[in-house]
Amino acid sequence: MSCDGRMKPDYKDRDCITYDDINEVMQEAKAKIGDLPAANFELSSVYPEPEHLAVAAEILLEATRCLAQRFSLGKGALLHALPAVDMTRVASDMCPSLLRPDVKCEMSRYRTLTGMCNNLEHPSWGSARSVFARYLPPDYSDGINEPRNARDGSDLPNPRVVSFMTHHDMSVRDQRHNILLVFWGQMIDHDMTLAAGTLDTERNDIECCKYAPADQHPNCMNIPVPSDDPFYKFYNRRCLDFARIWPGPKEGCPLGPRSQINTVSSFLDANFVYGSNQEVATRLREFRGGDERVNEQLMLTVMHTLWMRQHNNIAGELARINPAWSDETLYQETRHIVAALVQHLTYNEWLAPVIGWAAMRRYDLQPLTTVHSIGFFPRDLFCFSSKPCLGSSL
Repeated sequence: MSCDGRMKPDYKDRDCITYDDINEVMQEAKAKIGDLPAANFELSSVYPEPEHLAVAAEILLEATRCLAQRFSLGKGALLHALPAVDMTRVASDMCPSLLRPDVKCEMSRYRTLTGMCNNLEHPSWGSARSVFARYLPPDYSDGINEPRNARDGSDLPNPRVVSFMTHHDMSVRDQRHNILLVFWGQMIDHDMTLAAGTLDTERNDIECCKYAPADQHPNCMNIPVPSDDPFYKFYNRRCLDFARIWPGPKEGCPLGPRSQINTVSSFLDANFVYGSNQEVATRLREFRGGDERVNEQLMLTVMHTLWMRQHNNIAGELARINPAWSDETLYQETRHIVAALVQHLTYNEWLAPVIGWAAMRRYDLQPLTTVHSIGFFPRDLFCFSSKPCLGSSL
């Protein structure tokens, strides 16, 4: 049986997967998932949006699932062999323009808001709407898309129980660091990561628990609350809303396991002030924050306000020194300086207290004093595992 239920020849005795096989499953996947949004073939700072890219990702995931079923592929093949297939021969008509290897970059003094073309060899690396890279390979239960299971195949422990048992609400006074260490960490976390959440038509997080399972969004992964929960039992709460973020295709649209979309640029570029697309960037000039999480808590709001005022102070001084500069030049040059300040303070003042000077030296993270480095390649890092320590729970 094939992944769509029709009888197919026996694939299991075949020595290899051919491009004809891949083309066949791609056509079946497109028929099942549906048409690609036209926005996928735009190339602006706003379009395509994550939900547009997710359609292409779902097609690739379905094709991967079909191949895994027909050829009995193990996790090793799904992680390493399938992603190595050159998909330009079979997926060129569905790979979003943003992720094509032939994207043309224009030379400019100013970096793009999205981070696109910061790496001229791989223009989409690290840019807004590209996918997170990983330190470790994913461990989906089916090797492709389904949530992870325990080693014996059973479900993992209830997340609510794990959270309550391991994260106690205790206040411990630190004798060496002040609270700014925490909120600087959250600010730069917001500068580099914002996963593409599943939103409703009003651009709010979707609700899951209030609907019957058959009527829930496919991304819903509700968290059950035990009846004896020490907090929620007083409110008769038995379910917590939780939804997966949108899947995204990688550069070149390879097959393989599910990846996740980062909606902001992964570079330390002060985009919490300026935003990661042109629409959001206009908020600075309307005295708004460049990141939607600006009001998560008071200290974060203070940090955003401080940096917005710092931008205005620097722009005013540059205007005094350079009266012939246009408003756009003042804006872009100030953006240069603000991004450099955030980078310098992060590496010179903040990072060492977090990871220690030994790690700073081991990984060559100390700021250079005389030359700039060309030895780094911009890419995303899958930060969900590190975000709690660097942002929310430091």
